[in-house]
This record gives sequence, structure tokens and C-alpha cells, in this order.
Amino acid sequence: MTQADGGRRAAARTTDPVLLGRILRNLVSNGLKFTERGEVRVRAGLDREDGEVEVRVSDTGIGIPAEHQQRVFEEFYQVRGHLQAASGGTGLGLPYARRLAAILGGSLEMESEPGRGTVLTLRLPGRPAGEAAADVVPLGRVLVVDDDPAVRALLRRIVEGLDGEVTEAASGPEAQRALGAGVPDLVLLDLDIPAPTGSEVLAGMRADPALAAVPVVVVTAAQLDDARRRDLGRTAAVVDKAQLSGPVLVAAVGAARDLVGSAP
Repeated sequence: MTQADGGRRAAARTTDPVLLGRILRNLVSNGLKFTERGEVRVRAGLDREDGEVEVRVSDTGIGIPAEHQQRVFEEFYQVRGHLQAASGGTGLGLPYARRLAAILGGSLEMESEPGRGTVLTLRLPGRPAGEAAADVVPLGRVLVVDDDPAVRALLRRIVEGLDGEVTEAASGPEAQRALGAGVPDLVLLDLDIPAPTGSEVLAGMRADPALAAVPVVVVTAAQLDDARRRDLGRTAAVVDKAQLSGPVLVAAVGAARDLVGSAP
């Protein structure tokens, strides 16, 4: 079973509720999969010393040996065992939850002991991403292109906090249709989207006289080598999703505008 104390309401007030919900669903689901007897418990509260919100998801399940505790945050890695085989999981839940925590400016850590259970601790800053950047020049009409609805929700929140107007696209074809319907003031573009990919969308924009001067910020979780990052950097600013926040995005928008000579 799961329980949560009144501190959960504090967490909802100080972070993005969509991303927080996705993180907690992953953590609770993970606990339930590997707990045959006992409980899965969720507790949240505010650390008065540093102002951070702390959410702890604990279970009384099978636990994880020490040598596997960091590797379970690697994509597709799974600890072998009868419950893992029965659950049919992909090994993506914990890596995804940690990535979302990083996007929110927080962290996700684990304590576990075989046979005694696991505690996953999510720590989040007390101020939402984007709140500190409310005094910058408005972003205008922004096209957000990402196939992850949670990331789109976070970007929408940041953009709207900067007086921007958001249109969303979840794939390359949707992005192309949106660009054909009207020229935006800014594009926030993921690379890994259903084809045409983000790279192909960007190339098409730079080849189109009507779109060539639109600032683009590539917001990606891809591990880019230096050559690829330099290549993208010729026409777009690049932001890692794990570092995404309002101030980071504002700085990237300025860089993207400079690249195309677009006045704010």
C-alpha cells in the first residue's frame, strides 16, 4: 500500500506537478513490482534548513545488492532475479525518473539492502524552474517540439512564465505542419522525435527563406560528441535536458537569437 503525509501538498506547490507525477508513478510502480509482502510508502516534506522538498519512496521488497545500486540508473540495466523476470520491465523506469529529477533541478538517490527493501529519495529545489527568470524579454510565439509530453509540459510552463505563447508538436510531421501554418518567434526542438528527426526539421528550416532566421534552441538528452555539438551550434543553441531550467533556457534563447541576428 502507499501512504503520503501532508507534506505532499508543499511539494506540489514548489515544483512542476506533471513531471513530479511521472517521477512518483515510476518510483511507486518500481516498489510495487519488487515487494511481495509488506508495503510501499510515500512520504514528503520540506527540509527547513535548505528549503528543499524531499520525497521518500520506501518499500519492504527484495532490495538491491550494493554493486547494482548505481547501475540500475543506467538505461535497460536490470538486476537478474525471479521478480525481474516476472515483471517484464524494460529497465527504463529509474533512469527516466532520475532524468526528470535533474530537469527539475533536483536529484534522485537510492539506499537499499537485499532482503530488507529500498528507499528512493527525491530532492527538489523549493523554487520552480523558470521562476527566477521572469524579468527577461518575452519570448513571443514559441513552437515546442518534443515527443515526451512531460518535457513539453515543463517547457510550456517555463515559456508561459516568460509571457510566451506555446504551440506544441510531438513529431517531425507535426512540427513541419506547425511551421507551415505560421512563422514562430522561437523553436525549442528535441532531436530524437519521430521522423523527420529534429536534425532534419532544423535543416529544413535553415533551407527555407521564410524560416531561416527563426531562432532555434535544441533541447536534447542525446549524448552529443564535440563535432556534432559544434555542427548544431552553427545555427542553433544547444541545451542538455538534464540542465534545463528557466535561467538556462533564457541564456540559450539569447544565444540562438544572436546566431540568426534576430532582434528580441
